[in-house]
Amino acid sequence: MRAVGYTLQTAVADLIDNSISADATGVDIFFGIEPVPYVALVDDGEGMSPEGAISAMRLAGTSPMRIRNPNDLGRFGLGLKTASLSQCRDLVLVSKRDGVLCGFEWNIDHMIERQTWSLLVLTEEELQALPRFNELAARTSGTLVIWRNLDRLAATVGDLEASFDAAMMDVKSHLALVFHRFLSGEHGKSFRISLNRSPVQGADPFLASTKATQLGTF
Repeated sequence: MRAVGYTLQTAVADLIDNSISADATGVDIFFGIEPVPYVALVDDGEGMSPEGAISAMRLAGTSPMRIRNPNDLGRFGLGLKTASLSQCRDLVLVSKRDGVLCGFEWNIDHMIERQTWSLLVLTEEELQALPRFNELAARTSGTLVIWRNLDRLAATVGDLEASFDAAMMDVKSHLALVFHRFLSGEHGKSFRISLNRSPVQGADPFLASTKATQLGTF
């Protein structure tokens, strides 16, 4: 399941799809090596109840036959898990809705030790110790996804301390292109993405805003 063809860039983009489906107006991406190497994405979407978050952490938790909202970019209920576990061994999901915070964790090493699919339920103390938890706590609603134990990412880019910045700059370029229509507000509402506080500017492959571009129909 961890080898379904995700790159770091497409894995991050898959998580942003979920934020768009949750009516978020923005996604803030953070990465760092302290206290341990991590990647974190936090949005200001509608968030999830504890029951909804557990469903989101369940493999294939949403039937592809269910009628979807036109803005729902998901399909099979696998993206959050497969995208995340393609890059890390420790996936944490924290969500806030109606003032209620909840957090759950898939930890591959814990599952190997227990020899069962055991979803960890995080305590309030454990939530507060998470990287970038305060980013979510300060919002009315939203979701925080954290990747830790980045074994697949480290195997791809090498030493994270030396290569993390360059790898994430590639992510930034990918997001600028893939989400350029959302970043430009083409879908009727504003949407923003930032990477360690630096805004991601959309990169239109058609150069529609360039004076030399001639628009036409085909």
